[in-house]
Amino acid sequence: NISTDFQARLAAQREQVELARKDLAMTESAKHMYEKFREKSRHKNACQFCRRGFAAGSNERAMFEESVEKLIVKIPQFLEESQRRLKEAQDELSRLDSQRPQWDRLMHLRQVEIASRQKEVTTLVEEERAARSALDMPEREKKRLEERTQQCQDLRAAAATLQRCAQVVEELRAGVRAKEARLLGANSKVSLQAERDLLR
Repeated sequence: NISTDFQARLAAQREQVELARKDLAMTESAKHMYEKFREKSRHKNACQFCRRGFAAGSNERAMFEESVEKLIVKIPQFLEESQRRLKEAQDELSRLDSQRPQWDRLMHLRQVEIASRQKEVTTLVEEERAARSALDMPEREKKRLEERTQQCQDLRAAAATLQRCAQVVEELRAGVRAKEARLLGANSKVSLQAERDLLR
């Protein structure tokens, strides 16, 4: 994660600073080391690196002296370069180290505050869903009641129609009974069945 990456970069930069510091220390001691190396070689008339003696009457010693002198002359340049590298490494380490509070804050945000906010958002979403569901229930209940009311109204209309039909039938029956009574009272021979058929 981000914190691990930052810590790794910081550790790597510390290592670079330590390496640059060691390089500078070696460069600072190089001049003394070369001078001591040259002094012993002169004293023993032999290169103290390869242990080979300088041949008499040859220019081997002069060549040796020239080579060592060239190295000693370059030491100030090497020293300056080592100091520059150390300063750059230290500056980068200081820059990274100064960012630590921001990285710590970022990690706190990612691991604690953002996680907490996400939980709060989840809770709010669930509460909103529950509220919407609660609002939908009265709406569904209202629709169901409207459907039941319409059914009742339809039933009332059908009942009224049936009642009117029953009244008509009853009126017809009363008319038939009255007519039968008149016919029977007059001793008529008219067929009651024919009269009924006529009424139908």
